[in-house]
Amino acid sequence: MNAGALRHRVTFQRAVDSQDADIGEPVRSWDEANGVTVYAAVEPIRGQEGEVAGGVESSIDTRIRARFSPTLQAFTPKDRAVWDGRYYNVIEVRDIETRARELHFYCRSGLNAG
Repeated sequence: MNAGALRHRVTFQRAVDSQDADIGEPVRSWDEANGVTVYAAVEPIRGQEGEVAGGVESSIDTRIRARFSPTLQAFTPKDRAVWDGRYYNVIEVRDIETRARELHFYCRSGLNAG
């Protein structure tokens, strides 16, 4: 992996699911204290636009490449990444060539990101 390509500071955050004390609805919050910040490469793969509630929104499918670490490998599609003020929902995590050298996070931001 070319270290020069890892020029973006990306923070990975863990999802914490709980219930609202008043009405018992599920609530998701983000655990920043147990997150991890690494240098990574943020690479848009494709984008799309669609009409939502009378307006136009867009989404971007993005790949985030980072050096392998057991801490990063523990992140799942329940979690998210944050870069440059944007939130990316993790869709899939792959250990490239299963050699414990490089992880690819396939993410979605924007439309249909929930």
